[in-house]
Amino acid sequence: MLGALGVIVGAIEHSRKKQKRDVSFFKKQSFVFYEIPNFVSDREPKRSALGELSFIERKPFIFDSMSELVLYRQLMDIFSDRYYIFPQMSYGRIIQLKRGVGKWNRNRFDKKIADFVLCDKEKAIARLVIELDGFSHRLKKKMERDEKIDMMMAEIGLPILHLKTNNLNKEYVKQEVAKKLRN
Repeated sequence: MLGALGVIVGAIEHSRKKQKRDVSFFKKQSFVFYEIPNFVSDREPKRSALGELSFIERKPFIFDSMSELVLYRQLMDIFSDRYYIFPQMSYGRIIQLKRGVGKWNRNRFDKKIADFVLCDKEKAIARLVIELDGFSHRLKKKMERDEKIDMMMAEIGLPILHLKTNNLNKEYVKQEVAKKLRN
């Protein structure tokens, strides 16, 4: 099946003398148009302006675990009068690059997600990051990720609290969060 696309192949005639590539040089060029096959099969799903989207679906639960939901409810009960509590916030929303630093550095934090961020209600400034550490945080890769996140938070002066999923006692959570917010 041939598509409407064409490949322009320039048949460039070079003179024996060296030429400068100015406008007159390009006027001397001749081009041949070839049709190439249309690689989009009739059997493929139709594409929207965004492309084919049949591979996505709605996530049934915004939290990664029930422990996160439990902690979110506790944080709302204890601190929602003084703080906005944002679950699943990208570190890219609370860290920015210094002027003059290459944008590729964003990859170090942009796609990492904080479990919870507490922001003051007056200006919505981040005051505390909370990471809920379950079993997966014992794995070497997660431990390295946590160490990098801790170093970034220390660099920008934002406290971070790591809570274990096996200790979500409401009074304990209240004390630990209050302790971090005071420092």
